[in-house]
Amino acid sequence: MNRTFFVVFVLLLFFLNNLYIYAENPCSNTAIADILNDLEDLYKNHVNISYIIQYVDMLLKACSVGDIESASKLYQDILTELQYVKAISRDIYIRVTIYRIVVGGLILLIPIAIYMFLPKIYLYIWYSTRKKWIIVKKR
Repeated sequence: MNRTFFVVFVLLLFFLNNLYIYAENPCSNTAIADILNDLEDLYKNHVNISYIIQYVDMLLKACSVGDIESASKLYQDILTELQYVKAISRDIYIRVTIYRIVVGGLILLIPIAIYMFLPKIYLYIWYSTRKKWIIVKKR
C-alpha cells in the first residue's frame, strides 16, 4: 500500500512538474501560437502591433539560442503589452471605422459640391473679368 501510494505520488509530482514547465515555458509552441493568435485578432481590429512583433522576434531569437531567462522576461513583457492593447483595441476599431466612414462621405460629397459650386464660381470669375469692359455704341 505504501509503495503504491509512493509511486502514485511520484507520478503525480512528475506530471504536475511537467505541466508547470509546459505552462511557463515561453518557447513552447502553444505559448507562441497563443501570442500569434492574439496578434492576428488585434491586426484585424486595425491596431498597430509592430512593436509587439519586434518583441516576438526577440523572443523567438532567445528561444532559438536557448536563453530561457531572457525569453521568460520577453514573454511576460509581451503578455503585458497584449493585455493593454486588447483593452484599447475596441476603441481603436471604432475610431478607424468612423474615420473611414467620414472619409468615404467626403469623397462622395466632392462630385455634388462640384455640381453645385462650379457654375457659380465660373460665373463669378466671368463677371469679374468683364466688369471693366467698356461698351461703345455704334452710330
